[in-house]
Amino acid sequence: MTDLSIWQNAPLNNITAHIVPRYHDTHRSQMAEMLELGEKVAEVHAGNFPEDFVPLVQAIQNELLSHMMKEERILFPMIDQGAGSGAAMPIRMMMHEHDDHQGAIAQLRSLTNDFTPPENACGSWQRLYALAKEFTDDLADHIELENNILFARTLHHLQNARISFSAFSDGLTNPASQQKRRSSMKLNDNTLFKTECLIDGTWRRAESGRTLSVRNPATGGHLADVPDMGESETRAAVTAAAAAQKDWAARPAAERSRILRRWFDLMTAHQEDLARILTAEQGKPLAEARGEIAYGASYVEWFAEEAKRVYGDTIPAPRADQRISVIRQPVGVCAAITPWNFPNAMITRKAAPALAAGCTFIVRPASKTPLSALAVAELAQRAGIPAGVFNVAPHRKRRCPHWRLPNSPNGPAFPRACSTSSPARPAPSAAC
Repeated sequence: MTDLSIWQNAPLNNITAHIVPRYHDTHRSQMAEMLELGEKVAEVHAGNFPEDFVPLVQAIQNELLSHMMKEERILFPMIDQGAGSGAAMPIRMMMHEHDDHQGAIAQLRSLTNDFTPPENACGSWQRLYALAKEFTDDLADHIELENNILFARTLHHLQNARISFSAFSDGLTNPASQQKRRSSMKLNDNTLFKTECLIDGTWRRAESGRTLSVRNPATGGHLADVPDMGESETRAAVTAAAAAQKDWAARPAAERSRILRRWFDLMTAHQEDLARILTAEQGKPLAEARGEIAYGASYVEWFAEEAKRVYGDTIPAPRADQRISVIRQPVGVCAAITPWNFPNAMITRKAAPALAAGCTFIVRPASKTPLSALAVAELAQRAGIPAGVFNVAPHRKRRCPHWRLPNSPNGPAFPRACSTSSPARPAPSAAC
């Protein structure tokens, strides 16, 4: 094994530009030669040579070539340009792939020990045996160099450079702590950074005092603690939505359209702040976050116009003394479960058509990304959406607690767009 301590203080761009690429070039030639020799030895010594050697090397080659390409084309340029916070996630992905490579090294070493060339083995077998041991040693050194020196030093620099966020002990009840978090995002309107949930037009905490910790996935920094809503809060949200639904449905479609249009205008006006909140809690680049805010707002704009076009139908009757007409009516309360990867757009995509049609709405956002939902709810209130019409109730449970939606002639609506960490299914009491 190589003594890697000599690179401990080498400039990072020297490691990414010269040292690691040498390992990459060596691995490429080693794997190509191993495949060539393995096929030859398997043919000459059929029955005595392990059949799974060549497929194993091919699998390692496919994975390692992809890994090295991602490092060379994406990660190393990021490190060379100063390793902004965006480098943290790719580094952790590469380290996770290194774990897989360690398993491949162990498997190849075990297999190499099983095919020690016999005395009468051809020269190709002897060379292959030595090459396989050389490859596994070199790959182990390569992984150690990246994990313990290159990546460790880069993450250390990021740790020192990142903004330190306060822990919950100084959290929800400390206005100065909340202000520090908001200012760290450089928001133009700090009131969009909400740490309470919206039920019946009121911002509130969980009666149990339980909270969900929201963290920046790029830095691990603590962003906020929001209420972990339980049974009583969920029942209150359903009750409020049911109570508000009759009045909301009775409003003229043109009025609902105007309110939704104001909601769209507010989302557009606060695009930058919404994008910064989204990036902080979800991790996508700021440019992509801005795009999601525009994308999410477009649903509100579209259905603000469609609210005025909820037309009925006149159907030709089979008899002269009959007239058949169809009218469209709201189904009632709608509840939605949304995923972490599009914490803004997957809410507006469901809420906008529901509200346009005259339904009321409850959303359970992903527990990792509730801040975007709460910011959108704040703008909904400013737009004039009445109390109880739009409710946000996050919780961490894998089953929706007591979402028994009120009955209506057409049954309640339960739209879902879930990630693997979202509830697998509504609770038995929930209507689907």
